[in-house]
Amino acid sequence: MKKFNIFCCGVGGQGIVTLGQILKMAAIDADIRVIGTEMRGATQREGSVTATVRYGVPEQSDKDISASSERDALYAVRLLSGSADVLIASEPLEGIRYLNYAGPETTIVVNEYPMPLKEHFSGDLHYPTKEEYIESMKQFSPKVFTYNANMKSKELFGTFLQMNIVLLGFSIGCVPNFPISIEIMKKTLEKQWPRAVETNIKALMTGYEAGKKALS
Repeated sequence: MKKFNIFCCGVGGQGIVTLGQILKMAAIDADIRVIGTEMRGATQREGSVTATVRYGVPEQSDKDISASSERDALYAVRLLSGSADVLIASEPLEGIRYLNYAGPETTIVVNEYPMPLKEHFSGDLHYPTKEEYIESMKQFSPKVFTYNANMKSKELFGTFLQMNIVLLGFSIGCVPNFPISIEIMKKTLEKQWPRAVETNIKALMTGYEAGKKALS
């Protein structure tokens, strides 16, 4: 069994907890093992929020997922430094904050839309430019992809509410070995949120096509 680790980070109100839940529910629909956890900061004040998702993906050599080595089993929900296969940051500064989870093989996906603190507006703190945060991230991994999921959601629906779904689709598109297919992810969204099927699928597929284009 091969482990696949996803670390999501952002600020309160960006749907990071929901994003982690979608990733876990999709794994159940795909019939692969999954564990995960969330850390919620001062979410009402746009505090830091994270979600960890760990997949146990059966390999061809595994006759049965239950026959996998005990050493390969998924127990810990937290990640070791440098062990994320994908780091999804819905806010650039939060992406920098959690770069310790990235390693040379990590795909880093960043939503370009900044959410500065009041100290950044007052000039007491410097908010990094796009060039600066990309340079910082590339010191950990060469695979850095950026996309303005907020503005794409605004363009499509007139609101930022689907930003996390757009970012999810983009992440799947630019990670060639992502364990959950886009078709499974669509079915998960259809099943869990039937009243918003058209909106969510459009958001997912728009991000997915942009991610594939960025990868190529």
